[in-house]
Amino acid sequence: MTVNDIPATGREGEGNADNNDYNNYSDEWKACRDTADKFDSVLFDLRKYGFSILTGLTTAGSFLGFSGPAKVLQIGVIVVTMALIMVLYWLDIYYQSLLYGASFRARFLEIFRLKRALSIYTAAFYGASRTGRILHFLYVGFLLGLFILGLFVAGITNTTGMNDFIILVGAFLAALVGIIIIYFVCDRRRTSTVIEVSKLIKKYRSSRHNPIEVERLEEQMLNLLEKYL
Repeated sequence: MTVNDIPATGREGEGNADNNDYNNYSDEWKACRDTADKFDSVLFDLRKYGFSILTGLTTAGSFLGFSGPAKVLQIGVIVVTMALIMVLYWLDIYYQSLLYGASFRARFLEIFRLKRALSIYTAAFYGASRTGRILHFLYVGFLLGLFILGLFVAGITNTTGMNDFIILVGAFLAALVGIIIIYFVCDRRRTSTVIEVSKLIKKYRSSRHNPIEVERLEEQMLNLLEKYL
């Protein structure tokens, strides 16, 4: 059975899978799923190649030596790698937001138009795993690990390398503050939107047999999303 074989029971195209509105929403739903898959692939490649590059830079820095110009270059590699971690985190949050947009539009169509549940089930199990929250700690952990590695690999744990120590600490704190700012400015705002939309979806479950209430909830959801346009 394909998705087009499932009868429509929503307000548009109710009981008639050949209805033009239903077919249009069905096509849009499939486009949303394709878009979500595309952004999911981008995120996968971003993390795979991004962390590979970071690991490669860290490994390369450990073979540059411990004195003279090589040591200066080694510190530079570590500092640049810390900056790349912050940039990678921002790109991760950015593409996550695009993925959420496509996913929530698919959920909207499933609930209010097509009576399907693929995105709802997927989002529910993803939320239950709490992997999204752990991701933030992975970036901070990678940054912290790189800082500790820099202390030992660059040989600056003694008093003779105090200037290099200050540079490393400054780079670490700058990258950490950058990650925190990105989290509060970008991710927290998106999370609050997700929570508000999820509340409206829960309200719909208890009043889906009331057409007037469903229409009101639909309007509330659209108004909520339009605040961020």
